Amino acid sequence: MMRLFSTWGIRRRLVYLILTIATLTVLAVSVIALSTSASILRRQTEDAYVNRNQAFAGALDTRLQNAAVTARALAAAISDPQRPPLDVLWPMISGILAD
Repeated sequence: MMRLFSTWGIRRRLVYLILTIATLTVLAVSVIALSTSASILRRQTEDAYVNRNQAFAGALDTRLQNAAVTARALAAAISDPQRPPLDVLWPMISGILAD
């Protein structure tokens, strides 16, 4: 390999050296830019997942709270021993199913 360079003129050696350094610099900058872009994309993706999961958790929590309120209302309605449970529950359940 050294013999190959020794037959080249000084101008050709300098051009080869400059092109090699420029290529290595472009490659290094490209790797740094890609790794930075990848970390930014990863962070944005994680943020999107967190936001979506928070919205889903909020909706689920609301539905669970509604179910708990409905269960408490049904329990309170049938706690009166004077009234038959079916007479009390029928209008409530019909209203729940209509929703």
